[in-house]
Amino acid sequence: PVMLKVTEASPGTRFRTTRLGAVSWLIGGNPDFPADRGFALRPWNQVRFDNAKISIRGDKAQAIGSIALLDDPGNERQLEYVFCYARDLDGRLRIEVAHLALPYGASYRSMWDNIAGEATGAAGAVKYAAKGVAGAVH
Repeated sequence: PVMLKVTEASPGTRFRTTRLGAVSWLIGGNPDFPADRGFALRPWNQVRFDNAKISIRGDKAQAIGSIALLDDPGNERQLEYVFCYARDLDGRLRIEVAHLALPYGASYRSMWDNIAGEATGAAGAVKYAAKGVAGAVH
């Protein structure tokens, strides 16, 4: 199942419950989700996760915290997140639930505000987040 709450989507498409909807938010270009510009294609070149808490129980884990994303000139944007992970039948770690939001009181209203440079690394950001709990989930 897919359960993804995205940032910067139209009111009717903020909650993604299909793989197609989740992929559209990451790479854009889907006419069913016209507000999607491709979060993973943005010009981020550095990603830093700050887990406020990680909870692990058997084959499931949860993480809550913030992500700092930097572009080439050093502009930083933050997102707050909740990720829930579980191992599938083949033992692979999967994200079951993801909630991403701009922080309350942020000085920007869009992850696109004043961002410059070439995309070099954000496509693996969610995969990188999972690495923090992958080895500990049984």
